[in-house]
Amino acid sequence: MPQRVEGSIEIAVPVETVYSYWETLENLPNFMANVEEVTPTGPGTTRWRVKGPLGTTLEWEARITHKEPNSTIGWITKAGADVDNSGVVRFRESAPGVTLVEVVLDYADPPGGQVGEAASRVVADTQLQLEQDLRNLKDVLEGRVTPEEVQQQPAASTAQSSVVALLAGGVGLLLLGVAVLTFFLLRRRDSGDPEGRGQSVGSPSRTGKVAHNLGFSTWFGGTLFGQVSLNPAVSSISDEKERGRVLNEAWARFQAANLPAMLSTLLGWRLGSVREDSQLRAPGLARTKDLLLGGAAFNTVASALLGASTAASSRGGATPVRSGTKPSRRTPPEAALALRLLRFTGNGSLVLLTATVVVSALIEATDPKPRGLLSRLLSD
Repeated sequence: MPQRVEGSIEIAVPVETVYSYWETLENLPNFMANVEEVTPTGPGTTRWRVKGPLGTTLEWEARITHKEPNSTIGWITKAGADVDNSGVVRFRESAPGVTLVEVVLDYADPPGGQVGEAASRVVADTQLQLEQDLRNLKDVLEGRVTPEEVQQQPAASTAQSSVVALLAGGVGLLLLGVAVLTFFLLRRRDSGDPEGRGQSVGSPSRTGKVAHNLGFSTWFGGTLFGQVSLNPAVSSISDEKERGRVLNEAWARFQAANLPAMLSTLLGWRLGSVREDSQLRAPGLARTKDLLLGGAAFNTVASALLGASTAASSRGGATPVRSGTKPSRRTPPEAALALRLLRFTGNGSLVLLTATVVVSALIEATDPKPRGLLSRLLSD
């Protein structure tokens, strides 16, 4: 179905100035982050080149349908446009020296009917884009930012597409990890008695235990440092963009060690006989540790993806932030959402890993229990 998008904003600039700026259509790329170029092609006609979702480029020609000085500008696309659309922008004085800008955009049916509409909203939120463009217009006309700074920002639709692609890649990674763990669980189940009958007390391989313990100490220590020290400490940097740049660079370098440490922990636990030894000592605690490690791994991967999406929302990772997990008023909407989720996943990882430390200590403090039939008879 056709889609209508509406937005408004007040700008502390006289209406004549705002109207004149918008009327010069070549100025639109100065505050519309997804518009690459608007070129006049004739009286009242222009050609548009726009950044589309998933790295595409869209083009169309438009003509002015209504124009009233210091009041209204209306337009509609010509036949053959990549995206059929029309719109109107109205300007009125809401207070002395203050202009209220109201925009209404209408988009035609996307290809694919309702399915196509749902897909288009996933990869490109036109409401989010309009809100960003109006904030940019306000900031430019009130002198808060320069057009060059606006052009360096990614369009909200482009950033959202990047997040979708990133999450899709993350889902693939998680599915692969689940498949590997399921394989080893089934392999272990088929190769022996799940109750441990006929087994004697075993001991984990030295390599497996070292891989598990070294990986876990790095994983837990890094997560603890990040949540307790790094994320709060960046708030002491005065410039919000510099905070984001330092934070994103630090986390990018940390993930190069953190993700391998997580894999080392999990592989040592499953393949190095560490879990088997724990199962013989304390079956209930071993199963609890399974759940804790799985939850921590999920939160760690989610945190890495969210951190990457936050960095991708601004050039060079210089996303304005209040702290490592708190957005500022200047944080782009999609990055603000990622930061709020990151606070949950980051704290979740720390809580789960701390619980894993406690459970591991309890397992180590438990005396091995003979499980074989002969061992039980001899012990009676």
